[in-house]
Amino acid sequence: MKTRRLSFFWVIVSFCCLVSEAWAFSPTGAATRRSRTERETRPAVLSERSSYDKVLELFLKEDYAGAARLSKDYTSNAKNTANLQDVLYLHSLSLFKLNRAGEARGKLSELEKVFKSPDEKAAAAASAGDSYFYDRNWAEALQSYQDTLNKYPRTDQTAYLRSRISEISGQLTRAVVQSPSLSQVAVEEKPFFTVQTGAFSKRRNAESFLKKLKADGYDAYLEHPDEHNVYRVRVGKFATRQEAVAKASRLNQDGYPTKVIP
Repeated sequence: MKTRRLSFFWVIVSFCCLVSEAWAFSPTGAATRRSRTERETRPAVLSERSSYDKVLELFLKEDYAGAARLSKDYTSNAKNTANLQDVLYLHSLSLFKLNRAGEARGKLSELEKVFKSPDEKAAAAASAGDSYFYDRNWAEALQSYQDTLNKYPRTDQTAYLRSRISEISGQLTRAVVQSPSLSQVAVEEKPFFTVQTGAFSKRRNAESFLKKLKADGYDAYLEHPDEHNVYRVRVGKFATRQEAVAKASRLNQDGYPTKVIP
């Protein structure tokens, strides 16, 4: 009797094995195996927040090639919008660091389109002009500043743009724009000159960039957000414009786009 029970047990086991094997090689079983394998081998997809954090981490570590590559991946995903402005800005900075100025200006152009307010759009466009200015490409800088002023005639960048145009006109010994009193008015409104190096929509991002500047030895500080909730990172407070321009030149040599304020 015991032998018969054991024989029956092994018959059941064998039957189950045959059923399992048949299912495994069926279309349903094969699809299940493929799905399981894909789940096990598929790399983890970073969240949007984690993706931005990684871009910033690479930039702060001075891995500009890595930051540019990951920024490109981030912006290619239409679902990534929360930190898009800051990623585009970091992408442009990384490209400037890699001496890829043309591509960097392209990112600033994208940033101009993404920004909503005229002040922000003008700031992005003015940064492209600054890149020509610090390359001492006076003709391109002049054209860029003039185009920006024509597109955005009344923004918080207007005095800056006119001052730059006037300055370049002197370099080219051509009277393109005559605004001798603009810098005087700006000095009366603000008791010092400073150098702006970045503008961010998120405070956390601005603070991370601020730490990078301080680590590089710059006397950087964070401006309180304006009515557009933009956090501006600036360097130094100078009694004369010449001192601010000298500091901006040094920052530019280190790969930071700059803007002398006012």
